[in-house]
Amino acid sequence: MPCLPAVGPEFIRRPRPRACLLGLLLAFGSCTPSREQLPLPPTPSEVPTTDPEEPQVPEKTRPETLHPEPPALVQEVEIRRTSYGVPHILAGSLEAASFGLAWVMMEDYREDVPQQILTTNGRWARVEGRAAVEGAYSGRMSHEYAVQVFPQFPADVQDILTGFAAGVNYFIRVHADSLPEWVTPDFTPQDVAARDLAVWSQGAVAGFLRSRLVPSQVSAEEGEEADMDQNVGSNAWAFGPERTRSGKAILVRNPHLSYTSGYYEAHVTVPGVLNFYGDFRLGGPFAIIGGFNDRLGWSTTNNNGDTNQVYALLKDPANPDAFLFDGASETIRTRPVTVDFLDSDSMATASREFRFTSLGPVLFETPDTVFALKTTALQQPRIGEQWLRMMQAQNLEEWKSAMRIQAKVSSNFTYADADGNIFYVWNATVPVLPHEPSDGAPVLAAGTGDVWTEVFPWDDLPQLLNPEGGYLQNANDPPYFTNLNEPLPREGYPANFPEPRVRLRSQHSLELVHTDQILSLEDVWDNRAARESRGAALFELWATRYFRITDPDQAYLIPWSQEDPVRTPVGLGDDEKALEAFRWAMEEAKSRFGSWDVTWGEVHRIRAGDLDIPVGGCPGNLGCFRVVGYGVDEDGMYRARVGDAWVLAVEFTEVPRAYSVLLYGNSNNENSPYFYDQAEMFADNRMKLVAFTEAEILKDLVERYRPGEERIRRQEPPE
Repeated sequence: MPCLPAVGPEFIRRPRPRACLLGLLLAFGSCTPSREQLPLPPTPSEVPTTDPEEPQVPEKTRPETLHPEPPALVQEVEIRRTSYGVPHILAGSLEAASFGLAWVMMEDYREDVPQQILTTNGRWARVEGRAAVEGAYSGRMSHEYAVQVFPQFPADVQDILTGFAAGVNYFIRVHADSLPEWVTPDFTPQDVAARDLAVWSQGAVAGFLRSRLVPSQVSAEEGEEADMDQNVGSNAWAFGPERTRSGKAILVRNPHLSYTSGYYEAHVTVPGVLNFYGDFRLGGPFAIIGGFNDRLGWSTTNNNGDTNQVYALLKDPANPDAFLFDGASETIRTRPVTVDFLDSDSMATASREFRFTSLGPVLFETPDTVFALKTTALQQPRIGEQWLRMMQAQNLEEWKSAMRIQAKVSSNFTYADADGNIFYVWNATVPVLPHEPSDGAPVLAAGTGDVWTEVFPWDDLPQLLNPEGGYLQNANDPPYFTNLNEPLPREGYPANFPEPRVRLRSQHSLELVHTDQILSLEDVWDNRAARESRGAALFELWATRYFRITDPDQAYLIPWSQEDPVRTPVGLGDDEKALEAFRWAMEEAKSRFGSWDVTWGEVHRIRAGDLDIPVGGCPGNLGCFRVVGYGVDEDGMYRARVGDAWVLAVEFTEVPRAYSVLLYGNSNNENSPYFYDQAEMFADNRMKLVAFTEAEILKDLVERYRPGEERIRRQEPPE
């Protein structure tokens, strides 16, 4: 493996990002040769793995040396960082690749990674104290479930989880002096697995209480999972060969989550086994929202499939710890859960009992009735296996085979591949109900015939393959108008599927793609700077006020109609309220901004550390396709906090060609060169060229190293 000469620690200039038009993702929008075989790093002797049935804890105290003996996996993985800190992990095995992924996450997010793991396995209260106890109960149950099912995982899934835990632990040993005292190298593969597993849903408890009881009876903890923020969601497009200049399929994605949500851009390669570029979520190897390999890619957008049903079960009058079902008395199992938590300067314990029926967890009880949740969202041990098989798939049928595992119980999936296919599926494990949908209300169940026992077949879910017009789009609305040339009939699906709806953002999306325009990869981003728009800030104030003070049923003159899904709603339904809102908005704008006709960018900012720059994009309820949600700072300016941040566009030519941008960068450390280092690029509507092939990686290389070893940095900046 060739080495690059080392240089000093001075800042390495990055190449100027290529301006892209990825066009149609408007801020405001008006109404090569085949891939070379990668060199394989030296393979070490076999490394013994932890017995999954009896997880071993390497050590529970801080290491005494900052120079621990490196594990053999170190010699099996190399990290190559290209511009903007994107790590390309080249490894000889999946275990080594996951070891490397954990290492780079720890480099860039430090203690946030172990905090994520501790939170999801119920140990964060040992650090945070009493405030974290409520969430720790479900985490402890998830961890116990992870220990139980770990032996059932395929060997390659076990390897990935084992490697990730080992990578976190080794980083902690090497960098103990720069990490908080609570960060100890005692993570197991089961700790990592618990991140993606659940046996209890506090959100379901909160939802049940909100629907059945008065608000005062819902605790703050139980109310955490409120209705989705209007700015949380995603956009996805796919274009078939007939719509592209290259004659190859194109996939575009831009999810909308909080800027603290932990999207992590990375490239993981195990030659002959895996070659995947995309986003990983902090704290684990399997929470992949989207990305691509040599042959195909996908993106997710949130959907709202109804995967839950609450059943009312009558208690056995002779036994308060049992219920009557199928003519017999069934025991309600009581499960005590104990949580350790920090209380001042010592450890204390808190305990709570959770109740379970054969149908699922008990949400609520009265003297004569137990309310149990039967859901597909809990106890899905194959989730890691599904993500891995999706990343490894080489064609549409292999990818569909992975999706049929149905451990991923929700999300729209938009897909494209090198064979020219584009595909969409409204993915949800929706129960086949033997009764009418209850809209969240409990259904009385006396026996098996009263409860659901199977889910709607995956191949029968709403889906489209290579539709007329050569496009697919989804912006979090139901599936029926994914393509206007081939609308899906609502009557073809059960009553517990969502009703048709096309909100303003989806209408904007359809206006942009439902055309005959032929596009290049560079054409799917538009470089017009909506941050220069005048009047838009005033409109935002007016619209927010108008819809707040107006009856929703009276807000529009003509309401939305399924018969005219893109051009309705139309007109103002309450002129007096509209005028009242306008007067208020004028005064508010002058009071807060000094003038009513400021540009959008003057008052809408990206602020982080010393960075303070104008940005375009608006909340989704105003119809922007490029969604950005804002908080209000003390000076009255809007600070971007949620929405578009991670954008990826890929064209499936013989070797995939892609652009991306991650607004907040690959590190949350203000001292890192990768902290918000792509913010100006994002604000300018530009993207960076993705380095995917080995030649592209070496051309754009900034540094290369093995975990814990000296970095080799190039002297001259990448071209």
